[in-house]
Amino acid sequence: MRLEAKDTSEMVSQVLYGEYFKIIEERKKWVKIRLAHDSYEGWIDIKQIIEIEAETYHEIDRSKHEYAKDLISHITHHNESLSTITIGAQVSTSKYLADSYQLESTSGSNKSDLINNALLLLNSPYLWGVEEHR
Repeated sequence: MRLEAKDTSEMVSQVLYGEYFKIIEERKKWVKIRLAHDSYEGWIDIKQIIEIEAETYHEIDRSKHEYAKDLISHITHHNESLSTITIGAQVSTSKYLADSYQLESTSGSNKSDLINNALLLLNSPYLWGVEEHR
């Protein structure tokens, strides 16, 4: 996500797979969005979005969210191709995108898994506004 609607503008945040947002302004190549989970605003390339109906947006907003727990996971698209996703990607929205995600996580929700996941991110370089995980 960029501060201004141009490729050379500074990155102010990152939109992970499955995150949903509202479009608040449109230009030829860019859309200005407001993320649902933290209301952060910025510009993304119009090729990076899949529009959904308002009713679907509200349904997603009311539902329980599931996130990828492994450092690297994969999403299977409707055409059987794979895309790599990272820890923290919102996989519960994959069904709205005609994608599928198998919950075959090697990470669980116990204390030792939390520590192990935190250790994976130790010494990651800082990038303003970028979210490594949720």
